[in-house]
Amino acid sequence: MVARMDKAKDYYTLISAMCIVQKYKPSTNLLLIGDGPERVNLEKFSKKINWHRNFLRISLRTSVHAIVLT
Repeated sequence: MVARMDKAKDYYTLISAMCIVQKYKPSTNLLLIGDGPERVNLEKFSKKINWHRNFLRISLRTSVHAIVLT
């Protein structure tokens, strides 16, 4: 997902849902590309629910197209 990490976008629900998805599909990954006011809180949340090893966040990039294709 490429987007600004903002509270209104409710990434908490997305991360929580990914925890459930990975129980059934362990190879599923979530890649968040971007930055914003919720970045630090989202990283803390992923640690709190013990999902930080599966949480991959990439800061703002100009080469998003190349990253998504890999």
